[in-house]
Amino acid sequence: MSGRAAAPGVGAAASGPEPGTDDSRRAWLVAGQDLLRRGGFPAVKLAALCELTGRTTGSFYHHFPGMSEYLGELASFFGTEQPRTVLDRLAERPPAERLAELERLSVQLHMGALHRAMRDWATVNEPAAEAVRDADRVLLVFLRDALVELGITRADAELRAEVVYALAVARIDPPWPRRSTTIDAVLGAWPATRPPAATTRPNGSRRSRSSTTTPTSKQEEPS
Repeated sequence: MSGRAAAPGVGAAASGPEPGTDDSRRAWLVAGQDLLRRGGFPAVKLAALCELTGRTTGSFYHHFPGMSEYLGELASFFGTEQPRTVLDRLAERPPAERLAELERLSVQLHMGALHRAMRDWATVNEPAAEAVRDADRVLLVFLRDALVELGITRADAELRAEVVYALAVARIDPPWPRRSTTIDAVLGAWPATRPPAATTRPNGSRRSRSSTTTPTSKQEEPS
């Protein structure tokens, strides 16, 4: 994709806290996601991870028995641990704020690029495929529930959630300048209601329910 931004978070793992075991483990996983954004699954190599984190192979093997186990945790981190951590922090906010903050974080962390890399990996790796399904499930439910709280019917909320989510992870190069694809812009362009259902007249012809005219003034009843 032309004009692609540099992968975010590069160096973030190296600058992260070292002493805590959880922090150090997370730094390795965040570094793996940076490599996924840059070059996909083939880019996730131990030497590249060590260079990116500024840590040694000894530190790596302190947290992970081997590369196979690391890759399994990298997939699981994307599918469950990472989204749950983010969404739990947003749970107490009003629905509109939850949606806005999720979008802000998605842009800041270049999650679209990460989702695309994970989907590519998922075509050849079942744990990665399971992680993608898990992430899709929890994020789509989060979007749907927030939209329902905003007064949208469940059926429409599910469809809108799919549209917003698909735009966020799509790999497209439109032949025009990219317009805003924020949640507000996408949902604001959506009709507030579905087209009125058609009814069948006694003679078999069809008409829209909205075509029934409503009198603007009350007719006088005969005295």
